[in-house]
Amino acid sequence: MPEEGNCEICQKPASQKCGKCHSVYYCSKEHQKNGWKVHKKLCKPFKICHDETLGRHLVATKDIKPGDIILQEPALIWGPSQITVPVCLGCCKPLDEKYSRPCFKCGWPVCSETCEKAPAHIPECRYTVLRGDRVSIKNFGVVHPTYQCITVLRCLYQKQFLPEVWKKIDRLQSHCEERKSTRKYEQDRVAIAKFILRFFKLANVFTEEEILRVCGIVMINSHEVPLTQSSYIAMYESTSMFEHSCSANCSKSFTNKGNILIASGTYIKESDCKGHLLPQTFIENNNEKGSDWQCNKCQNVTSAYSVHDLLERIGKDLAEVPKGVSNECKEFIKSYEKFLHRNHFYLTDVKVALSQIIGQEFEDGLPAVSEEDLELKAKLCQGLSDLIKALVPGKTNNSVNYLGIRITLHVVGERRVRGILLFELHAAIAEMGRRRRDPEELHTILLRSKEVLEESVDLLKYEPDSIQEGKIYKQAVMNLKELEFVLKTVHKTLGDSPM
Repeated sequence: MPEEGNCEICQKPASQKCGKCHSVYYCSKEHQKNGWKVHKKLCKPFKICHDETLGRHLVATKDIKPGDIILQEPALIWGPSQITVPVCLGCCKPLDEKYSRPCFKCGWPVCSETCEKAPAHIPECRYTVLRGDRVSIKNFGVVHPTYQCITVLRCLYQKQFLPEVWKKIDRLQSHCEERKSTRKYEQDRVAIAKFILRFFKLANVFTEEEILRVCGIVMINSHEVPLTQSSYIAMYESTSMFEHSCSANCSKSFTNKGNILIASGTYIKESDCKGHLLPQTFIENNNEKGSDWQCNKCQNVTSAYSVHDLLERIGKDLAEVPKGVSNECKEFIKSYEKFLHRNHFYLTDVKVALSQIIGQEFEDGLPAVSEEDLELKAKLCQGLSDLIKALVPGKTNNSVNYLGIRITLHVVGERRVRGILLFELHAAIAEMGRRRRDPEELHTILLRSKEVLEESVDLLKYEPDSIQEGKIYKQAVMNLKELEFVLKTVHKTLGDSPM
């Protein structure tokens, strides 16, 4: 079924998307044509996505050629840099005693009557007037500490008076938790947060924590704009969602009006590809750097170095996962399933462990497990069993002759793993059945549990009693007898013959 939304023109259900941005729907070509005059000003070749690792980020919705303009947008907020000489708060040009004048209302120096009335100057002007005393700046040409509060103050003004603008600012990352242990965080607390609360008498309006969060937003998301002799900083809504990379595929510039302009530096493929990166060959020469990896669907190429570096980091994270803790296993899978094939051995190792951990963390076993985790356990066990069966389909050892020597292809290890997984699967299915009230539904579920358990018994029947697999075999045989008894009891209720 194609994805559906509401037509941008008539709001009726629609499945046709704008071919460029893939974010707007139309019910017909006629409505798409009618809406293009407005939409072309907003249409962009990317969409906003979100995940736990990257947060909000931008993903290409079409192939982008080198040099194409991806985005041009005005600043959400702009203001002087934290460390700056006195500048005009209407245009950010450096000032001196000769070419400056105090704002009639607040006293902050500006370069002209036009800048005195500039919309950007309203926040600090209004807060200064409300404090009841004008500002006096007399030292020009040297760094002035009072200016480090201006850009933060302009953001706070949006929070208090312009909620629609603040909503966009508030969505930006602040990294406050990471910053709390840094020297810069404490400097901002004293030089900006405490200063704003005291100097502008805003203790009843904002908290210290709110101001420090804004400090983080400004620090993380600001871009230096080199359009004046003393560069100023600005924050942009969509640009803040571009990911940073040492091997960037875009470049940035600015228009004369201060709009940021993002252009592609390389050929950027549409990112909806569901393919997988594979090496050109699995036979590598240790003296060489290794062949590039190529997507088996879109043919995108990544260097062997980048792939091995990523795998090495994931391997280190795997080694640090605490043993026997289901939440840690879930977090690892959630973090890396978007980077690794679902059957990659890192994920497979963790899935095997998680399939056994679920139910062992509670003294009461599976009855204490949530419905969600019970379903997860069953899904993991079934998927892993199917994977092993696909890799090693035979049930017995196979052998071949090679140069007169008998070579045996062992599948004993795989039989053991599948046997254990199916035993765990049977237990999960049986517990699901126990929670059902409908006898007919219970009967169907228990039949499935019996079928899985019988296969587990068959796979583990040759295991010695002295090892764990042999003990599980004995337990499986006992469970099978109990399951047959329960099925007979349910059969009497239903009046059907058990299968």
